[in-house]
Amino acid sequence: MTAPAVVDEAELAGVLTGPVPDGPELVGVAVGSDVVEVARFAGVLRRRAAARVVLFTELERADAVRDGVAPDDPVAVRRLAARFAAKEAVVKLLRRPPLRWTDVEVRRAEDGAPLLWIHGEPVPVAISLAHDAGVAMATVAATQPALAVVRELVHAVATEPDG
Repeated sequence: MTAPAVVDEAELAGVLTGPVPDGPELVGVAVGSDVVEVARFAGVLRRRAAARVVLFTELERADAVRDGVAPDDPVAVRRLAARFAAKEAVVKLLRRPPLRWTDVEVRRAEDGAPLLWIHGEPVPVAISLAHDAGVAMATVAATQPALAVVRELVHAVATEPDG
């Protein structure tokens, strides 16, 4: 039986922060993630008629029903649940809530990949959405410099007279 490998913390720190072969140096990454139980979320949408308008932008609502999907179709509900998970993931990433749920918007790139916008501005973060087996999830990740840009954008809007 082989003894478990001992990891030298200084060596590990070098791996995490040192140069990546043929790539940029890692500067630290912040991550926010969330999961949403789709059936529970569907119940909220059924019980609260205004929930779609309060939680989602017009563009997000339209995207949920793309390709002729009906608003109450399970596909549309899963799409919205994943977007709500993304909004919650942003709250965790920023460690503060946005001003309104609609301040955080998930858009789709031409190739279908999700993009994150805050207060109508694209933000330099990575975002991943998924829904399967009754659960929707989202993960949002940003380098520390990108996170600073996002926080400054949120702060600027929060300090506007009508923000």
